[in-house]
Amino acid sequence: MRREDSPHSWRSTSHQGERPPSPAQVAQLHAALDRPEGFASYGAVQQWIADTLGVPMGYHAVYKLVRRKLRAKLKVPRPQHEKNDQAVAQFQAEFPALVQAAVAPDEPRPVVVWAFDQSRFGLRTIQRRRITSCGVKPRGICQYGYQNFWLYGAVAPATGDAFFYVLPMLNAEYMQLFLNALAEARPDTLNVLLLDNSRAHRAQTLVMPSNVVLLFQPAYAPEVNPSERVWEDLKTDLAWERYPSLPALQDHIVRLVEAYDAPTLHSLTAYPYFMNAVNALSP
Repeated sequence: MRREDSPHSWRSTSHQGERPPSPAQVAQLHAALDRPEGFASYGAVQQWIADTLGVPMGYHAVYKLVRRKLRAKLKVPRPQHEKNDQAVAQFQAEFPALVQAAVAPDEPRPVVVWAFDQSRFGLRTIQRRRITSCGVKPRGICQYGYQNFWLYGAVAPATGDAFFYVLPMLNAEYMQLFLNALAEARPDTLNVLLLDNSRAHRAQTLVMPSNVVLLFQPAYAPEVNPSERVWEDLKTDLAWERYPSLPALQDHIVRLVEAYDAPTLHSLTAYPYFMNAVNALSP
């Protein structure tokens, strides 16, 4: 059986009198592909082009346009809470004002806005897609170890600065340790951290350093936090790797983190809504 998302689908690959879409129509398609809900298949894109743009295109031509020219592809969606769309849009619109409100009017120190999160890494093999020839089913060798640790990380999208800390678990005690370490490492700035609403982040036992302010994102909305892109990038590098021990994995992750440079981290995390807030702080 041929898959709908293959360029060799059962659909006709050409149309009589087929004409390519104009640059303006390609721009419309690009805008449609930029929407997070996306399309279910290349066939659905083909139908959208016919219905919306009035351009009949063969399946293969659509595949080449979407996959090669516009560099869009099928991805597994992130599960999302059905009620958070409006909250996310409102948060992104209000984020510059929220950051401004978190900073005292007479604050003498430079302000750095960080995206903060933690991610768990362990000996269980990270699985990702593999490219193979048509008809060849990819194979990946896995291990199923259950030892793990947490990587705490803060990235400043405006500059690409970053601060990471390997810790054994996610709880308020280690959150406090991270906050203290960040405050000590960046003593001359006011550090505003965007973070989620986990119990460790909101613990009443946390004592906030004098140069750290926490700013919480909406519930069920991890996609607003730019640090998510860093975890995705790291886990792509780690996919299908197997490690003999937890220290070996930790050493590898430390090497990967230390290899990041500021332009790379800026490119990964410079979400427009986030940068708007940072730019609004500039005198």
